[in-house]
Order: sequence, then structure tokens, then C-alpha cells
Amino acid sequence: MGDSSLNPDKSTACPCGNGTYATCCKPYHTSKTFPDTAEKLMRSRYSAYALGKVDYLYNTTHPSERHADLKDAIAQWAQDATFLQLSIKRTEAGTKNDKTGIVEFVATYSEAALMQQRQEVSLFKKVKKRWYYVGAA
Repeated sequence: MGDSSLNPDKSTACPCGNGTYATCCKPYHTSKTFPDTAEKLMRSRYSAYALGKVDYLYNTTHPSERHADLKDAIAQWAQDATFLQLSIKRTEAGTKNDKTGIVEFVATYSEAALMQQRQEVSLFKKVKKRWYYVGAA
């Protein structure tokens, strides 16, 4: 699937539920800017899954967590699932001035005709002023 995925227009709601795609996650997906908080990175990653932006997901994964088959695993889940809603439950640190952050979220999606939810407490780390997803905390 890669980055030749859906291309929402300016009025399209952002998959993360935070405004329009053009003003919310698109600037991150197109590398015009980078998320300045862990929550913004979490939201942009959710939207990237919804839109099949595999390269963005890979590139925003902490380098220590990038394994040989990561891109394939990301692409497979992005293709198999239909992402329906993101709910941020809490954040801990992860601001512009922090080096680590925690974001707890619930992602609602359908896969194989079944409605599912993934709840995770995720760890994020900042490296050289950029946030990266590390994994479940």
C-alpha cells in the first residue's frame, strides 16, 4: 500500500478526529512539520494507519524498534483493518519540553468483518527534537 494511499481533500475530517485532515495530520504526513507533542504524534500515526501511510509509520517508529519486517507488518494491518475512531484516554508528559511521554488510547476498527478495539498505553521518546513511537509501555 505504501504512501500511494487515499488523498483526502481540504474539507475531509481527519481520521484522528481532531479537525480537518488538511489542518491536522496532513502537514505531518507530508513532512511540512513534525508533531511537537507525543499526543500529536499518536494522532498522526493513527491517521497514517487509516490512510495507509506506511513510510510515515515506519519513519516515526523509534530506530531501536525498527525490525526487518516492520514495514510489511504495518502495511498488512493498514490494509486489513478499517480504522473508525480514536479516543485518547490520558497523556503523561510528552510536551514540547519533555524527552519522553505516555499516551493511552483506544483505537476502534473493523477487521475481518468484526468490530474491534485496541487499547494501549504507548511510550514515546524524543530524539533531536522529534518524537518517535517506542511501543507499549
